[in-house]
Amino acid sequence: MQIYRMPGAVFPRVARVVALGFFDGMHLGHTALLSAARREARRRACPLAVFTFADDGSLKPGALRLLSERERLDRLSAAGVDEVFLYSFSALRGLSPEAFFEDVLAGALSATAVACGYNFHFGAGGAGDTACLAALATRAGMGVITLPAVTVAGQPISASAIRAALAAGDAEGATRLLGRPYAISGTVAHGKALGHTIGVPTANLPIPPGMALPALGVYAAVGYLAGDGRPLPGVANIGVRPTVEHGSAPNCETHFLTPVGDIYGQDLTVHLLCRLRGEQQFENLEALCAQIARDKAKAKEYIEQWLNGQN
Repeated sequence: MQIYRMPGAVFPRVARVVALGFFDGMHLGHTALLSAARREARRRACPLAVFTFADDGSLKPGALRLLSERERLDRLSAAGVDEVFLYSFSALRGLSPEAFFEDVLAGALSATAVACGYNFHFGAGGAGDTACLAALATRAGMGVITLPAVTVAGQPISASAIRAALAAGDAEGATRLLGRPYAISGTVAHGKALGHTIGVPTANLPIPPGMALPALGVYAAVGYLAGDGRPLPGVANIGVRPTVEHGSAPNCETHFLTPVGDIYGQDLTVHLLCRLRGEQQFENLEALCAQIARDKAKAKEYIEQWLNGQN
């Protein structure tokens, strides 16, 4: 997949089908949109491109992301996208809908067809909607695909709905909307090794600023080391460790139910399957260890059922 950071990148001037959106989370609605756009690109025998924005802080400053920019690009590549045009929002902020269509879609990207969701807006202040896009495209002889809402149990799928599910601790609800468990990825970092002292070693993943934070608590989880497809069942704590530390930033600490050896410095992805309980402060380490034993038993049972359902 070719990635072009815009404006200013040099790229082939060829007709292409362009899917429009930010694609945060790459949820089931996004995959349905990309599937429709890919079919159209094949029909027209041209590349499938994505117009999206760089996560440079200029788009909704302070908004929490479900995926880092790198993860988003990796998932677009896995979805079969040929090209991604990654624009800085600040460079396009002042364009009217008509100017955006003429200068970017018809002009710079040479779009022969565009695809978007039912609630897509574009241009300064989001003044352009799907009806506006269809009218502009029709006048230009450009094809348009507008995907209706994709729903789960009657609920339209959206990044905001997924963030709300996570904030409520509803990891299973987030899974239904995403089409996969919500995951936290990073490089296993050295912590204070407190888990080792009580016989519960953990892999520590700092949660980067700007990423959506699930409700604090303990989750049944499955980890995957980079380059290794074997699931590693575990118990993940999302929180600040109130029993043993005060004032720390939230992170993800995962204790695996089977030994994994020294994985410091390795890239790890932890999938959150189900929230077992909220984060608690215990009177002492003995009470904490007793609760961890109960958490491990519950997680083991849940994960075994989940893994069986994947086969």
